[in-house]
Amino acid sequence: MVSKNSLRASCFALIPVAAFSASAASAQATPAEGSGEQPPQGDIVVTGSRTFLASDTSGTTGLPIAIEKVPQSISLVSGDFIKAANLKTIGQVADYTPGAVNAGSAEQINSRIKLRGFAAGKAVDGLTLGENFNPDYATIERLEVVKGPASVVYGTSFTGGLVNRVTKGANSNTPSYISLQGGSYNEFRAEGQLAVPLDRDGHLHALVVGVAQRGDDFKDVVKHHDYVVYIGLNADYGNVTGFIHGGYERHVRTSFDGIPTKADGSPAPVGRSFFIGTAKDELTTNALYANANLTWHTSDSLEFSLKGQIEQNTLRGAAPYASGLDNAGNATLGVQIYDPLRDMNYGIGLTSLWKLDHLGLRDSFVTVAALYQGERIHNDQRDVTFPNGTDEAPVNLLAGEDAIASLFNAAVPTPIISAHNTFTHTFTLSAQAVLKPIEQISILLGASYSKPSIADTNNGRSQDFSPKGRMSYRAGLTWEFLPGANVYGSFSQSFQPQLRIDVNSNVLPPLVGEQYEVGAKYRTLGGKLLLTAAAFRITQTNKAAFDRPVNGTDRYKPIGEVTYKGVELQALGHVTRELQVNAGYAYLDPKITKSSNAATVGKTDLFLPKNTFSLYTTYSLQSGRLKGASIGGGVRYISDQRTSLTGVTRPIPAYTVVDASIGYALEKWSFQLNIRNLGDKHYFINNYDSLFYGNTYGVPRSAEFTISRTF
Repeated sequence: MVSKNSLRASCFALIPVAAFSASAASAQATPAEGSGEQPPQGDIVVTGSRTFLASDTSGTTGLPIAIEKVPQSISLVSGDFIKAANLKTIGQVADYTPGAVNAGSAEQINSRIKLRGFAAGKAVDGLTLGENFNPDYATIERLEVVKGPASVVYGTSFTGGLVNRVTKGANSNTPSYISLQGGSYNEFRAEGQLAVPLDRDGHLHALVVGVAQRGDDFKDVVKHHDYVVYIGLNADYGNVTGFIHGGYERHVRTSFDGIPTKADGSPAPVGRSFFIGTAKDELTTNALYANANLTWHTSDSLEFSLKGQIEQNTLRGAAPYASGLDNAGNATLGVQIYDPLRDMNYGIGLTSLWKLDHLGLRDSFVTVAALYQGERIHNDQRDVTFPNGTDEAPVNLLAGEDAIASLFNAAVPTPIISAHNTFTHTFTLSAQAVLKPIEQISILLGASYSKPSIADTNNGRSQDFSPKGRMSYRAGLTWEFLPGANVYGSFSQSFQPQLRIDVNSNVLPPLVGEQYEVGAKYRTLGGKLLLTAAAFRITQTNKAAFDRPVNGTDRYKPIGEVTYKGVELQALGHVTRELQVNAGYAYLDPKITKSSNAATVGKTDLFLPKNTFSLYTTYSLQSGRLKGASIGGGVRYISDQRTSLTGVTRPIPAYTVVDASIGYALEKWSFQLNIRNLGDKHYFINNYDSLFYGNTYGVPRSAEFTISRTF
């Protein structure tokens, strides 16, 4: 039987390996990422709505060019859109991002998503990191969803891509505000922001953000409360710009790990509010973080950028779970106790940008970057002893929540059973060039060399997981055949070390990904609307699959090769002065193309929807008696997901969910009502890509009302 720890390790693979993704420390565009600067965006002046298309569309590509000219698919998610749709987690953001899928939140620790069928990494201001919590979105300027392999930009990286969080900054146009929100399940949130200049000439600005939030849940017993303090300092002295952004977050929530399905994939015969655990089993995360950037424009043709980050998040608490449900309702209970799980990330990078205009190559440039990044993970894990004398207890779910809670309450924590330390550090050198031989043609060339070092110690037993250093490449061609309209083709690579060993105690080779992509992008001349289309083919080799335990340790094997093909479409921005839209469609064909088990070759890979569609739109009245009023809503569709290669288990059913909103803006006041899952649709999200631990229900119909005032 597959152990809980082995499956959780697969789902949280990005915790120990996120630091391998050593960013190539992207060259800063103007404005700098996280600067808070808002350049003009056409002639739009909209009353009573938020702007879906972020003003700064440079993207986190290592290239100081607009997103419509980058030969790679990137979806932008503005802070305004997050507030308009009232999104709270990266999983909810994925609901409205083509190519992204909400992949659950195991044990309520943090949300995870998949990009183009693969696990996604995370980054903050262009530097990758591991993150065991859901950061509050009051601290972000926007999200940049970078799709596909990108090791040239980020060193080692995830095959599917990553989500970069651009932290919020301040300038002379940054508003101060206060907002109050209340809603279903006793949800209450207070949020405030203060932006002030620190000198008379406007060179230095400060920002302070505070959040307090608490609430219950549609699941019985589950509660949460959250606190955030965030400070930003931005400086602009002409040829020198920079920022320091940082904060503290505390998140406390009742642990819940879902409900197992029956062996054939049928849902457990319990309601969607059914809870497995106890009210006392809470998980507490304390996080401290800081990000900084300094850019020096030494001349019209040369600039240097230095960036750095540090983050420590500490998780403590107990996480109960149930597994192995049979047709009679019998299952097995267990508990994991983190005491603590401490994750520290740090990195520093230097980038130089040399423009080639003086050589007769207009809008051409070369970037060279070096970065050192590390991560230290310390995990002291306890088990429990149930009254039966073992670390697991049998139970029948039909006996009810009280019977389950009594078993958990009777469990006694053991001494530390696992003292686990992982230290990784990666050094990356990279170079990229964009050359324009003629005005309409851009050629992208890039290469990087990354060398990760990985030391892992578990209960005194050490293992070196360090792979060999590896070169990665990217190339692309973009043709602007009409003003604002571009077509492109590109090739990119990635690799990602694996902390897995086989039955012979050999370290599994790194995951290796290659992608071919073609696409088209069009941005209207006023910058109001961005249309994108992309078709891709990604091949990944060496994916780890559970083999069997040897001497109490889970062992794995590389299963061969998977090839995912797909198409993505997106429209983002203003269609008219009153109407704006975020619409997307994605098709994915995930196939196993090589395997040690010949019977699986050609099969569709598991726990992935083939079709996803989303639409969110708002219409704002700009004149008349109802000027300032707005109405909006969204629909999101996920097709069914296969759960076995042979078809012997039921798929996770397809679902369609409808959201709605209505708002009104009056001078400095705004009022907004958001309703999520308007039709109260029952649907499931799988946390572990395994039926053994099963699914969690999606959020039922819920409503939240927000009042805000700017100053």
